[in-house]
Amino acid sequence: MLALVLVAAFGIAAETVPACDRGAPQPLGFHSRGFGYVAEVFPPKSRHNRGSRPVAYLYEVGYPGSEWRVQARRLWTAALPHELMPQAALVSMAGQLVTLDDHHQAGAGPALVIYDLGGRLVRSFTLVQLLEPSDLARVTVSDCGRLWRERARFFFTSTGDARLFVLLHWGRVLELTLATGELKRGLIASFPALRDIAARRFPNEETEVWMLSLRFSSLSDFVPPR
Repeated sequence: MLALVLVAAFGIAAETVPACDRGAPQPLGFHSRGFGYVAEVFPPKSRHNRGSRPVAYLYEVGYPGSEWRVQARRLWTAALPHELMPQAALVSMAGQLVTLDDHHQAGAGPALVIYDLGGRLVRSFTLVQLLEPSDLARVTVSDCGRLWRERARFFFTSTGDARLFVLLHWGRVLELTLATGELKRGLIASFPALRDIAARRFPNEETEVWMLSLRFSSLSDFVPPR
């Protein structure tokens, strides 16, 4: 009888524990390779954002030079479709922004969102829209969601139609045309441009989630709106 009571008690307790133990969202920045562009994202009801949706500001940042003087120019401001915050973001060397996942649950809500050079939403994908069922079945599942970005590599191209390539760790490729949001899937052999890039040792096209803490200070504290 005591065992049943304990099982019931622990079962009830387990149901009340949050699915993913992540803290409240806080302002974050994401930069391109070389820091030429910086995106700053503020959750709802935070500084620089009194609204109910997260807000992003994109800055073009001048080369700091020998004295490390940052000459930043705000290019655009946009509300994001996430409820609280994107979990991560990529910024290309040309200033394109792609947000990734939801703050609390990877693979839930907008898994990948593309914005154009003016901050307008091009296309938003849920994970089910982004990955085929056979690829979804290979994604690691945890308390914090579907970890589809685990060991993935990201590449921005700038020649011709700018694209984002996502190379999943089991070898499948997503190709996203940044201007239209067109999505293609396949093996790397079907994407010769990516095959050539990935074969190089340190390709400039490869990007990562380069994150900046904005907890205490940000470009948005100093750069006035356009």
